Amino acid sequence: MSQQTNGTNGAVVAELEMETSVAQDKKIYVVTVGNLQGGANPCHDGTGDQQLAALKPAIRRLTVTAIMTGTGKRHGEVKAVVQDVCPVSADLIGKSFLCGGAEYELVVAQDKKILLASGDTVNREKVHTVAELDHDIAWAIFSQMQSGVVLCADQLILKALGLEEISWPGRLYELTPATKTGRMIG
Repeated sequence: MSQQTNGTNGAVVAELEMETSVAQDKKIYVVTVGNLQGGANPCHDGTGDQQLAALKPAIRRLTVTAIMTGTGKRHGEVKAVVQDVCPVSADLIGKSFLCGGAEYELVVAQDKKILLASGDTVNREKVHTVAELDHDIAWAIFSQMQSGVVLCADQLILKALGLEEISWPGRLYELTPATKTGRMIG
């Protein structure tokens, strides 16, 4: 294998090395929703509010480039906490079902149901969530995001990435798509 260090090829090699380095350093953040009240399209309960408030110092240390939230009320509450300490302009805030919807999972006497925002329930096996994504596909989606994006999401997003063992409500996670790894940082 020959090395080219000058001319156009050298510039291309240097550019590829820089892109690889940037990709290795890319960080995506996830703030999971805290404890919830329950019911259709639930909000945080008192404990959940405390969990999110306790994350503010850790969130403040981030360089936030954009915020992506789920579509439920709980996701909006998480976004408000992130934006309180790391404001971003409205055009850098988006919503995605990838982060979770307004539905809520219920377990009643071993019978799993999904409570829709409308108040209707459906059998769990009839509802497909982000958690059912293949881990490699989920990581591929994350690798396309810009560094510094904060996802205000349900814990299911961590399950989709194969990180369910570190998944807790009301916590902050740092994800590194290049190595398909994540860790709790708050």
